[in-house]
Amino acid sequence: MSNTYVKVFEILKKVYGNQAYLGLLLDNADFGTEQGFALRLLYGVIEKDVELEYHIARLCKKRPKLAIRIIIKIGMYLVKYMDSVPEYTAVFEMVELTKTLKKGENSGFVNSVLRSFIKDKETLPNNDLEKLAISLSLPLWLIKKYKKQYPDSEITDIVFKSEKLTHVRVNTRAYDIQRFYDFLDNANCEYQKTQIGAFVKSTGCLSELINKGLVFVQSLGSALICDAFKEDFQDDGNYKILDMCSAPGGKTVYLSELFPSSQITALELYDNRVNLIENYKALSGAKNVDVMQFDSTIFNPKFVKSFDMILCDVPCMGLGVVASNPDILLHRKEEDLPSLTATQRTILKNAAIYLKDNGTIMYSTCSTLKEENQFLTSNFCTENGFQKSDKLIHLKESGESFYLCRIKK
Repeated sequence: MSNTYVKVFEILKKVYGNQAYLGLLLDNADFGTEQGFALRLLYGVIEKDVELEYHIARLCKKRPKLAIRIIIKIGMYLVKYMDSVPEYTAVFEMVELTKTLKKGENSGFVNSVLRSFIKDKETLPNNDLEKLAISLSLPLWLIKKYKKQYPDSEITDIVFKSEKLTHVRVNTRAYDIQRFYDFLDNANCEYQKTQIGAFVKSTGCLSELINKGLVFVQSLGSALICDAFKEDFQDDGNYKILDMCSAPGGKTVYLSELFPSSQITALELYDNRVNLIENYKALSGAKNVDVMQFDSTIFNPKFVKSFDMILCDVPCMGLGVVASNPDILLHRKEEDLPSLTATQRTILKNAAIYLKDNGTIMYSTCSTLKEENQFLTSNFCTENGFQKSDKLIHLKESGESFYLCRIKK
């Protein structure tokens, strides 16, 4: 097990120290027979970071350096949340990890902090908001915003923690949805049907179908955003569609299936992400998609009044997908909001100029703050003479939330 702890430590060091994304790091990680244990520990430490930071501040006179802080967090999580590891075994393992990492001079400190934690691990602050932040594993600044912006019942929906089911969408160009369900039944895979695929506990049994492009891992919220265009447009129409922030390409490809007679222009700023879209396009057989490397915050005079449908799935704080990407809360800060909302407004402003008369803009985020969503779209529509209808979508199966706003003249 000690080698597993070293691997867990190294990944967490990259997440905390280099702002690396856990999902990308796990693509190349191999824990052998300890895979389940390691993943639970990695996700758990990150999900409970607010609580673990509180206890470190409470038990340490001086904030430990990063490496020791990570070791203590692993130990605290083992003590409080991993029943398979006895408390004092967890302390011993973290002391040994400290020595293995050649930081033996800190082993006594690690031992002392973790033993103190065992004695009062249930201690919480007296302040109700701080206590709520710890119980929900959210930073205090975010809790304060939620309390101002939403009733308590909706906050419960926003922060709901699910089993983290994964949604898989069928590529209807190449595969029949009933065949997909038959495949799942024959493979004894647990699943819940959706209108375009299924929620599954694991995609392990689907690797062959995924590699062949017969099904794609795509959030249901992402697909529902595309489906919303069907309220205004027929599937057999010859439309011009613009996806202003396309990578990694899931929405672009799904739009190409929904409107097969239409032509879709997919914009993406970074060349490596353009390649992702091209690969997605090729795997899915989406021949009605043109991918273009372009910065959507820059006005393009060639696009003026050229598109019937425009999707603005803008860069955002990502707070609606924390359930599946808990490290988002480590990377996003309150001070990130002004620059992000400025980018969102610029993209939406350009979209309005590119839209044909009687066209539709679908503005969306995978975030939950009204600065990025309701406040921004309301101000935009008031200033520019547009009408809107919007909603915040909560998907309890995956614990995700998405904002969707239909904007028309």
